[in-house]
Amino acid sequence: MKIVFTEHAKDRMKKRKISEEEVIEAIKYPDKLSKKEGKYYAKKEHY
Repeated sequence: MKIVFTEHAKDRMKKRKISEEEVIEAIKYPDKLSKKEGKYYAKKEHY
């Protein structure tokens, strides 16, 4: 799977102090996965 980070996403990650590796980990191993209108949403608790 190819993951492309937009500038908007990079800015949000920087503000939240979340690395690209953490985002990829959340996508691969979410705590919760849901689907709405054909899109998947992966959630991971961040402490």
